[in-house]
Amino acid sequence: MAKEAEAAGKTAAAVKPAVPETKPEAKKAEASQEAPQETAKPAEQKAARPMTVKEKVAAIQAQEAKEEAAREEARMKELVAIKEAAEKRAAEEKARREAEERAAEEARRQVEAAAEAERQAEAERQAEAARAAAAALDTDVSGAGVITGTDVRMRDGAGLDSSVIGVFGQGESVQVLGSTRADGMTWYKVSRSDGSTGYVAADYCSMGSGDGDGSSASTGTITGTDVRMRASYSTDSAVLGYFDNGETVTILDDVTSDGQRWLKVQRSDGSVGWVSADFCAQN
Repeated sequence: MAKEAEAAGKTAAAVKPAVPETKPEAKKAEASQEAPQETAKPAEQKAARPMTVKEKVAAIQAQEAKEEAAREEARMKELVAIKEAAEKRAAEEKARREAEERAAEEARRQVEAAAEAERQAEAERQAEAARAAAAALDTDVSGAGVITGTDVRMRDGAGLDSSVIGVFGQGESVQVLGSTRADGMTWYKVSRSDGSTGYVAADYCSMGSGDGDGSSASTGTITGTDVRMRASYSTDSAVLGYFDNGETVTILDDVTSDGQRWLKVQRSDGSVGWVSADFCAQN
């Protein structure tokens, strides 16, 4: 029995699995895995080490530099914002000025257009007045006439706005066909020797044949006090002056208009005007 037990023990020992022997490289690896845990303690001890003065100064300078950079960035952003705001205001001001200039230009054009329309309307009114005056020609004033000025204009109608269609020579004989009023003046419609007709201001046309040198012109005497001398033969014409009672004048023309007789006279000082025949007795 003892022999059998000893044999069984040997057999069990023979079949027991062998424990592999660790290689030297594996041992080194295991040692290296454990090494960091042993070396970590010195690193922690080093981080906990107080900063030196030089390190503190460097840290403070770095923080100040960082803060200064932040402030500089803020200043730059502020400057950009100010510039953009100024550019926006300038653009708005420019747009406002341009709008005002356009509005002023439009208003100026409207004023000019209105003024031009008014001028055209006034010209049309004057032309219409001239046409009406021509239609209302007073044929009671007619007969031979003589031009009393140099380069006197002949117009196609009564009025200063009528077109000039010719020029009379001084002393030229014309036939007066009638008279009318326009622009505050008296106008004669006349016919020339060539058959052409037109209008001439009565101030430059004397009724009569014009024969002789004027020595045969009659004279007259003023028969009233402060008798008016007028620019034309009408009570609507301008007053040029006043005659003295008993003043002697030279009678240049004799016209009847609107049922009233007028005399064109010359005073001793050479001035010429019209006086009502009621206040001038022919000598």
